[in-house]
Amino acid sequence: LSSLTVADPRAVVEVHARAAHALDLPLVVQAGWAGLAGEHVPADVPRERVLAVGHVAHDALFPRAAAVIHHG
Repeated sequence: LSSLTVADPRAVVEVHARAAHALDLPLVVQAGWAGLAGEHVPADVPRERVLAVGHVAHDALFPRAAAVIHHG
């Protein structure tokens, strides 16, 4: 979702961080144009379970992921 703008980046990160936490999975959030950021992780989700990144090579990341949410 990082290259699409969203009305409420905090809400986007919160819902995904809580879902990943409920599944006991780590989360990688790619900031991009959407303005997604680690500071948007809600207090009830351990910060060490969420990694906020800028550019990341999808071909390296996706094979290691349990799930991917991507605008494309």
